Amino acid sequence: TFGREAVRLFEVAPRFGSRDLANFFWILRDTSFEAELIATFEKEIAKNKELEESDRRLTASFIARALSTCGSRAGAEAVLKFMFDDPVNVIHRDFAVDVLVPLLTREIISGEELAEEAENPDNHAIGRALCIEALATHDGAAHFDLFRRLAETSDDTTLLGIAVTAMGMSGVADASVPLRRVIRRTDVSEGVRGRAARALAILN
Repeated sequence: TFGREAVRLFEVAPRFGSRDLANFFWILRDTSFEAELIATFEKEIAKNKELEESDRRLTASFIARALSTCGSRAGAEAVLKFMFDDPVNVIHRDFAVDVLVPLLTREIISGEELAEEAENPDNHAIGRALCIEALATHDGAAHFDLFRRLAETSDDTTLLGIAVTAMGMSGVADASVPLRRVIRRTDVSEGVRGRAARALAILN
């Protein structure tokens, strides 16, 4: 099929062309060539690890976007491994919305599964933050307790910042109390307190 042949283009696409190619697959929504996508995904990850940090490409991250609509459980597991297996992996800014939310919407992964990954202290903070962002976008109110717990217990700036933002996105009125606590804390950065203030303003 054309889709199967198009997978090969990821290997030769220019640095920014892989985004456009991923857009094609994201719309196509055909799982018949998932095996080829996963193989190309894993090859690109291995290739990136051999490069200097400044030379690493976003291609693997964009292939993950293709897998979010053109993959099954196997593709989802490859994506989760990519998020947590190695912190040197380069991930594009909209990964949570582009990749994880479609997987949640298609019920390939569950909210409970991402919540467990978000709470797992053995996972890298960036991957955990992506899970929180995806949950807040997909059904924030259902996961408010998770966001509150992380906001109250985490000392990682990345996790704390996304947790307070997620509480605001949840629309849950009870979020105002823990958000005010974060604003009053003197042991967190000004940036985190600012995010908490903005989240509180969304609720009000």
